[in-house]
Amino acid sequence: LAKSTFNALDSSDLMTITSIKEGITKRNPQPPFTTDTMLQAGSSTLGWSVSKTSRVSSALYQSGYVTYIRTDSTRTNPAARDKVRQYLRDKYGDDYLGKGVVGKDAKGKAKVQDAHEAIRPSKPEVVSINASADEKRLYALIWARFAASQMSQSIRERRDLEANVDGCEKPLRGTASWRTHSGWEVVFEQFNGNVMTKPPKGVLEQNASWPIAQSDDSPKMVTDQTKPPRRYSESSIVQAMKSAEIGRPSTYVSTIQKLTGRGYVNSNGGSLIPTDDGRMLWTDVVPFYNEQDGDVGLFTPDFTSHMEGNLDLVENGSQFAPEVWDTFVTQFRDMHNNALGIRKQTATPRQKSLIESRLVHLEPEIKDELLSGKTMAEITGDEARAIIDKLKEIGDSMGYPPSEKQAALIVRLSDQLGMGLDGALELAGVSEMSALTGGGEGTASELIGNLIEKTKDLPATESQVNLIEKLAEQNDKKLSEVLATVGARDISELTKTDASDIISKMKGRSRRQSRRSRS
Repeated sequence: LAKSTFNALDSSDLMTITSIKEGITKRNPQPPFTTDTMLQAGSSTLGWSVSKTSRVSSALYQSGYVTYIRTDSTRTNPAARDKVRQYLRDKYGDDYLGKGVVGKDAKGKAKVQDAHEAIRPSKPEVVSINASADEKRLYALIWARFAASQMSQSIRERRDLEANVDGCEKPLRGTASWRTHSGWEVVFEQFNGNVMTKPPKGVLEQNASWPIAQSDDSPKMVTDQTKPPRRYSESSIVQAMKSAEIGRPSTYVSTIQKLTGRGYVNSNGGSLIPTDDGRMLWTDVVPFYNEQDGDVGLFTPDFTSHMEGNLDLVENGSQFAPEVWDTFVTQFRDMHNNALGIRKQTATPRQKSLIESRLVHLEPEIKDELLSGKTMAEITGDEARAIIDKLKEIGDSMGYPPSEKQAALIVRLSDQLGMGLDGALELAGVSEMSALTGGGEGTASELIGNLIEKTKDLPATESQVNLIEKLAEQNDKKLSEVLATVGARDISELTKTDASDIISKMKGRSRRQSRRSRS
């Protein structure tokens, strides 16, 4: 069907409109910013990280340009609303005023942490400010969002079209729309792209003929496949946290910073990608705490939401703090002890993978003796540890080949050094990977150590440079000051060792600051 449709479009000059359905689309303005929606808009509209949006908004608040920026309320001061409405009436007319939009919290049905207003301009009549370029941009966005909440809907004419083309088995469907009243969108013009305000050039009548534009890429055959869910971005994880009722306006940014700072995720191209350490934590540790009878798992949104809900009850006087703390400690201790018990009963995926990678090199009789007639699914954690110890002894005496992980690391390091696999193997006095021995004391491990030592003087990797720049930004440090700690004047002078030293120092600084802020 797709191919025949493509051929029909490619060979035809005209399409005939067979059906037109008229309609109107109205778009409502959004409530004023809360912390989470401001962080999301900073990403989607300005292309900023949540840490940058947080930092710039803090500067605006400290300068008195906007109200408090740690809030989950959409309520606003009536006097502030009156001022911005008067400004809008004078500039655009009464047609651009609406009833005013608020979130669910202002309707009295949502759990709001505090009594703060939404994030809005301190002086709504001030449209622009004398500040840095970034502060001006974010202020303009905050002002537009607040002003829009008091404005009318935007309105578009809409036409749902069906058309026939000779040779096509099924009709073509499409939609045309154009804006007839800008409403609240008028204050967002500097952030929005071009908006169609006139109907398309073709005649919008039944039986009208429209020309089919022919070019090198029109028509174009596109093959689309089902894609996995997109990874979380910094802004979408904030939205997910808000929906799950975990975190607070004051903790959204610091939570993401802790995930990246502790090496559980990396931010790459706007996506949060789990690291090997993060994956190992989730696959090897989390199940012991989440798969317990009668308890909500420790690493679940429900557990965190319930805990934070109890803290809210303490804050408003409904619960006695020592009782809440004692209950939490008892529950956590029980979960931890249960996890240790489960840990001993079950081999971890990592243990199983290690054992299986070693067993393939052994004779069937030795395999049976090690497993005692059990399958991998039946061995306990204690048994897995004992088997691994025996495998190490066997490896030291028999010299089994390097593991897949060791072999892959040797290849990667040799590529980084530009010597190729043959050059790396020469360092170990062998010509084939299979001639190396595995295990912690084998020749493969020794070669890896030598290669790692040689890579220390290589230039810093792109991921190291990106992390250093991000840590400098988070700690409000100039990049030149950070580089000076290892005697470098420019980022291009950094070695991998220098970069590792800087990252270690900056992470240590972040952890110390976090501890001081909590104490």
